[in-house]
Amino acid sequence: MYTWIVGGLGGRNYIPSSNCSSFESVNECNTDALKSGVSVGSCICIFKRVNASLRVDAENVLSTLESDLRKKYGIQYQFYGNGHKKQDLNKLSDSLSSVVKDWLKTSGIKVWEFERVEIVRGK
Repeated sequence: MYTWIVGGLGGRNYIPSSNCSSFESVNECNTDALKSGVSVGSCICIFKRVNASLRVDAENVLSTLESDLRKKYGIQYQFYGNGHKKQDLNKLSDSLSSVVKDWLKTSGIKVWEFERVEIVRGK
């Protein structure tokens, strides 16, 4: 699936929104841009839309829990570093990632990544 936005030049990072229209080809993007009123000579940036590869970082989650405990209860606690190995954190990250992916799926939420395919100047 492909999508497009106006712009894409000048060193700026233009990224489409996740709810943007999708098309089967780059040519369909060009056609839609012209139908949408993009003026001839303008620049559009075309992206390929792919499913995002999500991974929850267990260290960040544990750090947030530590901070919440400290703020809410005044408890100084350190989850990470108490003999936990990197492989333990990787297992926790895998488990948390799986839960989040399942939740997104059952909620009907799709998270996309966009790979810039090309920049086209209208003629």
